[in-house]
Amino acid sequence: MNENIIDANPTKDFFINMLTRDIRLDRAIIDLIDNCIDGAKNLKPKEDYEGLNVQLNLNENNFEIIDNCGGFSLNTAKNYAFRFGRPTEPEAKFVQHSIGRFGVGMKRSLFKIGGHFIVESKHKEDHFIVEVDINEWVKDEKWTFNYIENDNITKEKSKLNGEDGTAITVSKLYENIKIDFKSTEFIAKLKKEVSLALSYSILKNLKIEVNNSLIERTDITFLEKDGLRPLQVSKEINGVEIKIYAGIGDYFPNKAGWYIFCNDRLVLEADKTFTTGWKENRSDDGSIVKFHNDLAMFRGAVFFDSDDSSKLPMTTTKTGIDLDHPIYKTIRPFMLTSMSQVIRYLRKIEDKEEGQTIINNSTPVNITEIRDNKTLYTKDFVFPKTKAHKTANKFVGISYKKEKDLVEKVKDNLGISSNKEVGSLTFDYYFNMNELE
Repeated sequence: MNENIIDANPTKDFFINMLTRDIRLDRAIIDLIDNCIDGAKNLKPKEDYEGLNVQLNLNENNFEIIDNCGGFSLNTAKNYAFRFGRPTEPEAKFVQHSIGRFGVGMKRSLFKIGGHFIVESKHKEDHFIVEVDINEWVKDEKWTFNYIENDNITKEKSKLNGEDGTAITVSKLYENIKIDFKSTEFIAKLKKEVSLALSYSILKNLKIEVNNSLIERTDITFLEKDGLRPLQVSKEINGVEIKIYAGIGDYFPNKAGWYIFCNDRLVLEADKTFTTGWKENRSDDGSIVKFHNDLAMFRGAVFFDSDDSSKLPMTTTKTGIDLDHPIYKTIRPFMLTSMSQVIRYLRKIEDKEEGQTIINNSTPVNITEIRDNKTLYTKDFVFPKTKAHKTANKFVGISYKKEKDLVEKVKDNLGISSNKEVGSLTFDYYFNMNELE
């Protein structure tokens, strides 16, 4: 035995704690739905998910997610799905246009929720179940999971009713998770997050239910009318297609900001931080302005799309953008330029009343419709004249010079003190005397 070796293996407790601490519970659940969507993409490459569904059931005792999206093979389970980290290709290939990147999503979510999980998958001729008591697994030095398959799975044990798909049950819920799952506020928030984060999968006819409630999609909207439409900037960098949209929407401060999607999955919502070009501190170079409610009509959306999810500039938790990612560093200046155009317009709006008039006279258009229109939108934000602009165009300045003594005599005679008033009153006198109305 070589004694000149230092053991650097992580403990399982440390690994689980580090893996789960930085992701919110609602986003961990959405990670599990992402896996269902990957199955749907494999099953229906044209991405019309008609007939496919994902059902989530949450209560203080159990978490359950069941889909009929094709499941995954035993070979995938052995070589990829349950491994901590994604193997290099060709051992395990990416699902095209997925957001799976690091190979930790499912495991992180399971460890986040409770102390015991069962994962069942049926994919063509493969049918297997992995059942793990995490407390017992942590005690074992081996980083492996046991499974049973096919004839060893009883009808009572299976939750898939013979369909190809995946069923996951997590029990022995942690106390903080029990509190959330009993909370109507958390359930409502989860539904909202699912409806927006996965809006494009819902648009493609995937049905998602949370506690028997069908989730309706939520879409970002921009205001349009004659003389008002958002801008569009298109780029392609290293196999990633990028679309930037900026314009205005309804007056809702909590909806204002940037929305960033990676492969149609929302990773940043209504962001008003330095990441997307807003000032948070005086030292924030390369930003435009600190957000305030006068800019509550600003809307921006950015779409990063690539068949290879490793090229996307998202964080490991899929809840943010990697500010140091080279593609995002290239795109951020275009976002700032786009935002500047819209903010210049918003600053010309005199008050909330004028803003509301613009809203009332406009039509909200979904970002989906805007993305589908290939010709209407340009790199210039199109906007109508504001009251201030119209007023400024109504008036012109008049400038002339006269001897100071003469001007002072006129001021004394008129009982005024400024040169400006001399010009205005003498102009009015001439206009009225000659009846120029």
